[in-house]
Amino acid sequence: MNDAVEELRAAVAAAAEDTPYRVLPTDEGFDLRIDVSDARWHGPLERAGQRTVVQNHVVLDPDTLTMQIIDDHLTVQWAAGASGRTPQLAAAVQVTRTLGRTWSTSREWTWGANGERVVERRFTSADAHELIRGAATELGWQETAGVYPWIGVVAAVVGGLVVLTTGLLILLEGRV
Repeated sequence: MNDAVEELRAAVAAAAEDTPYRVLPTDEGFDLRIDVSDARWHGPLERAGQRTVVQNHVVLDPDTLTMQIIDDHLTVQWAAGASGRTPQLAAAVQVTRTLGRTWSTSREWTWGANGERVVERRFTSADAHELIRGAATELGWQETAGVYPWIGVVAAVVGGLVVLTTGLLILLEGRV
């Protein structure tokens, strides 16, 4: 594999140290996902209400130093086991692939009996994107959107023009 690819993988892995995220090499680049097998994160993830995890597929082109991030949302089920509740990828996994940008967040606050906030937990899928983009930017990589987001933009513009044209025709027809 190309030295630039290895350097970016290593930089993202270093940035992901002490987070629930792990870098997994792929033929196209790497995946960054929450390591549900790491017991350090079971409690925080379950308490944060995590029912899905995002796996970020990072497709790299070392010749142009460009990358695309593709998000898969995987369902997580929490099951009781010998060592307490542990996460498991669901037997019937629902995977939603998003070819473009996604952002999801959850936040939980716990208040004590005296009304003071005791605990605040936050999870956002943007954390993984920041790990990837931060390391990539430092190494001179640029993110490209790929073809699918552009298809969405074109479809939105065409749909908007159809709605506008239909509205104008209805207005004009009413005047005649």
